[in-house]
Amino acid sequence: MIIPFTELDWMSILGATIAYSAFSGIWHRQFAFGKKWEEAMGFKRPENWKETAIYYIVPSISCLITTIATASLIKIVSLSTLIDAFSFGINLAYSQFLIFH
Repeated sequence: MIIPFTELDWMSILGATIAYSAFSGIWHRQFAFGKKWEEAMGFKRPENWKETAIYYIVPSISCLITTIATASLIKIVSLSTLIDAFSFGINLAYSQFLIFH
């Protein structure tokens, strides 16, 4: 089923993208879990490491794409209650765990 983009709630998508980007940005900072994440990924920062705009732009675009996909799925399955949304989130997280584990 194809959902026209005009049927999506773009203000909600924008708000969710901003919140998702902010949370992810804080999560990956050195003072939070950034050092542990870099160690787990095998990434070593060079001495002259400088975070450029691309360091923030690409993850923000990824957050936008993920948010649009999630909003489309919610629209397709016609979630209307908080319990439905919670169940959807749990099932989505579990399916991703099964795929990527």
